[in-house]
Amino acid sequence: MNRYPFIPFTIAFVFGIILGKIYSLDVLLFTYLTVSSAILFVILILKFKGKCGLKNGRFIFLLLTILFGGFYFVFSNPQKMKLPFAESHSTNALVYGKIESIELIKHDKIELILSVDSVKTHQNQYKTKFKALCKISDESFRNVNIFYNVLGVGNYLRVHGVLTKPKSIKNPGDFDYEKYLRTKNIAALVYVNKLENVLITESETDLIKNLIFTFRKKIDTILKKYHTFETYALLRSLLLADRGELDYRLKQKFVNAGVVHVLAVSGLHVGFIVLIFLLIFNRFNLYLKYIFTIAGVVFFLILTGAQPPVFRASVMAIIIIIALLTNRSTNAFNSLAIAAFIILLINPHELFNPGFQLSFSAVLSIVYFYPKMQKSIYLKFKKDNPFRKILLFAAVSFSAQIGTLPFTLLYFHKLSLIALFINIVIIPAIGFVLGLGIAVVLLGFISEWLALAYASANCWLVSVMNGIIKSVGSAGFSYLDIHNFSIYDTLLFYLLLVLLLFALKRFQNRPAKIILFLLVVMNYILFSKLDDSNLLAQNKLNIIVFDAGEGQSVLFTSGENAILVNAGKKDEFYDFGERVLLPFINRNEIKKITLGLISNVERELYGGFITLIKNKKIDHILKPKRDTLNEEEDILEEYLSYYNVKVNYIDERTYKIGNMKLYPLVFEKSGFLHKQKNGIFIISYGNVSVLMMDITSPENYYLYENIFRKLNIKIVVLRLKSKYLNETREIFELIQPEYLILNYSDKFLPEGSKDPEISFSKDIVVKNVRRNGAVMFRSNGLVTRQINWRTKL
Repeated sequence: MNRYPFIPFTIAFVFGIILGKIYSLDVLLFTYLTVSSAILFVILILKFKGKCGLKNGRFIFLLLTILFGGFYFVFSNPQKMKLPFAESHSTNALVYGKIESIELIKHDKIELILSVDSVKTHQNQYKTKFKALCKISDESFRNVNIFYNVLGVGNYLRVHGVLTKPKSIKNPGDFDYEKYLRTKNIAALVYVNKLENVLITESETDLIKNLIFTFRKKIDTILKKYHTFETYALLRSLLLADRGELDYRLKQKFVNAGVVHVLAVSGLHVGFIVLIFLLIFNRFNLYLKYIFTIAGVVFFLILTGAQPPVFRASVMAIIIIIALLTNRSTNAFNSLAIAAFIILLINPHELFNPGFQLSFSAVLSIVYFYPKMQKSIYLKFKKDNPFRKILLFAAVSFSAQIGTLPFTLLYFHKLSLIALFINIVIIPAIGFVLGLGIAVVLLGFISEWLALAYASANCWLVSVMNGIIKSVGSAGFSYLDIHNFSIYDTLLFYLLLVLLLFALKRFQNRPAKIILFLLVVMNYILFSKLDDSNLLAQNKLNIIVFDAGEGQSVLFTSGENAILVNAGKKDEFYDFGERVLLPFINRNEIKKITLGLISNVERELYGGFITLIKNKKIDHILKPKRDTLNEEEDILEEYLSYYNVKVNYIDERTYKIGNMKLYPLVFEKSGFLHKQKNGIFIISYGNVSVLMMDITSPENYYLYENIFRKLNIKIVVLRLKSKYLNETREIFELIQPEYLILNYSDKFLPEGSKDPEISFSKDIVVKNVRRNGAVMFRSNGLVTRQINWRTKL
């Protein structure tokens, strides 16, 4: 280890951070252990002045490093942020604070971090300090842009809006927004829907921060001015580290094709920046060339807002450049260890960041595997030609994929089968896109004609590149869905990989090496199955009421059968089927939805089915009878016909699906205008019945009062408008379910507003999915109990 002096030290530090994460020990205990070890180390050094003493002290030093890593992690661990006053939600709050940072405008919405110093809610005033993420919008997009250009970092604001704490995971597989904001020490969200509710009380600015923001804003304006939106969104991601304008579906195609790494500004992009600056400063002497290149990397880091991925890559790049500049004998492994230590010393939580794991595993894998592959390629292809260069480039890509494979499966749940080949095309293309983008920005200050010429070339290149990615990313053969891949599988992969590499050195016979490789693969497949689990019990009824916003989606499964009642909304901004349902179905290995039920023909209810049908996850739909006067129904019917989906119309027929029975409640003699579109259904399993109601008028409830009294209803899933909530209280007092699951269909409630609450005189458990997230139940046909799905993930 004398060649790699920093590696044991960094490994010990990382091990300490992991211990701090796993055991979450008290800061005082870690402090005691660290100080005790330090004292012991000093005593050992003073007592044994010879080499023997120092050698024995190495163990104590590494132990001290481990304890310091644990202490440092626990000490810097951000606590769960709470609003520093009693009210966790206020729809009428006055918030005063200073702008700490401003994000680039997204979809005509302004987002900024506010350093709050006082809050006034419901006649109470609090003098307190915390950070809040403020989201400002208005019906007039033009006014939003005008206000955005007036704002400056350091301005003092008075904001009148909705103050609320961030939401945690709402549906299985969701992104934990609360945890994400906690890492940034953000305790609250502030929603403002009218610009008149925001007032700049002090226009003083933070000189450096505001200068950086102004420069980023100017570059963003130039990119938007000269490029198509598709190219602008990509360049905004590559140059400004802001993916807010990238289309979600396009990002999924990048994932499927195995090239999603090019969208996140990281080592690849910093490497391109280094090459660009080395070319620009090529005529300078060695010292100036490297110093200016370091300055260029630092400038790019500042320009991107010092995002963690850019910071990691910049640190690694600067360390390597400094080593070359000082003519120091170094090696890539040691440089990587130094870079990792510096990054973790600044923020130990980066160790558990997917970007950190992907970046370092990729570089480490390239450093180890690429020289071996390069040597083999040189032996077989001694002449320098284009084919050899392609092979060398492919070797770099393949080396990176070996190291990042487990993390790719862990976080993206997809194995790209074409990543090796597509990267050969896409990575050089991204280099040209980045270079042309920088040229457009520079020319934008000089010549509009030249800027437009370069931008036109870039738009064409991006169009071709995205076309290729969309084609291969949509092809079924391009990737495999991998589910239930856990952190245990990741650790097992690396352990067996290290053992395999260690053992292969001791085998000279090629057949023996092949046999060893196959044995390792077989053992990995065997042992990786040990922790596989499924959220859904096979021999029972599983009920999941998803949080689908103002829409609705309820999934029933029993054995291999599944009924999906409504599928949430789909519009140009959000597809519930794509974001929530499809990943859930794949992750829990549901082969196909046996029956999809549409209670009412509304986009908020049937939209998610479109994605499921496209992905061949459902081929039987039950819906209300077609209303030829409803254009929405015409669109849906044409779509179902195009994909050859079997359609049944709701009547008094009972549907038996496995051990589940579905009863639509239809009353031909009710005289009600929409008598066949009331959205009332019962699903029974043994002696357990679930009543689902989607009625938009309070008069409808009383049409079915006598039926409800006769049923043994355990769970009621209700979707309604919030203004009708109190009018429905009596009917539920009569039904007496064990659980009432509420979901409000109000489309125009202000973002962040609080849903109204309901209580009963009798013992009925009420759950509001929009507030509390998805609710899950499990039943054996006699007893039904609620399941905490969050602990099962």
